[in-house]
Amino acid sequence: MRGRPLASAPMDLLLLGTGTTIPFGDRGCAAYALEAADGSILLIDCGPGSSRRYPMLGLDPRRVVGVAITHHHVDHVGDLPLFLFLRNVAEPPIESPLALLGPRGHGKFLDGLASTYAPGIADLAGTHVRHELSDGTSRDVGPFRITAREVAHLPHALGYRVEADGASFAFSGDTGPCEALVELAAAVDLAVFECSYAPPRESTGHLTSRTASQLASRARPRRLVLSHFYPEVLATDIEADVRAAGYEGPLVLGTDGLRIPVGP
Repeated sequence: MRGRPLASAPMDLLLLGTGTTIPFGDRGCAAYALEAADGSILLIDCGPGSSRRYPMLGLDPRRVVGVAITHHHVDHVGDLPLFLFLRNVAEPPIESPLALLGPRGHGKFLDGLASTYAPGIADLAGTHVRHELSDGTSRDVGPFRITAREVAHLPHALGYRVEADGASFAFSGDTGPCEALVELAAAVDLAVFECSYAPPRESTGHLTSRTASQLASRARPRRLVLSHFYPEVLATDIEADVRAAGYEGPLVLGTDGLRIPVGP
């Protein structure tokens, strides 16, 4: 398996989609990937259209060892059946083990996809392994240690903490303010928080630039990436609002196509 250059960080984060279900500019729906030092890739959410970013970022589907879904809203899962179909129609077909991780009910969701798209996304090689994760559970997938926390969005929606090769990463998924996110992202090398809205709009199921700042100030990641932007928040000065709410650490406003090193 071809890894990344030895001079790179222990992991890379690939931003495949930093928008929402509303088309806007060149932002696709929610999708991310982590690439470990040995070349293994973990997909995190698979929003519609995100697979078109694979060639741009050098993402080889043959190196994907797992797909971690945070929740089942369409802007986070639309390209999952496409990815599974791709494994079957590639030349030669991709028959390596694949972990399919998600929240409670993920097995039923996958069964529904299989029925809808049969036989195109069938597990022809018998190499898919399903994992339904609940609050605080962990799984090892390739070099990745994946820990789930239930966050404040849909019932059982998850955020993830991922560790590999001495580096740590946290992803909020879609969430409103909650203690689980502070714990999930505590002191990680890189955290990605959603930032759906601008203040003064508030939500119990999404973050604003203000609430994302407040939670990050408590979690204290080494670096913070904001993502999952609705069009109205992009019309504001997001960084100014984040700074006004107290977060002082390194900040990146995510855009589709970015590759960001993750490491101490």
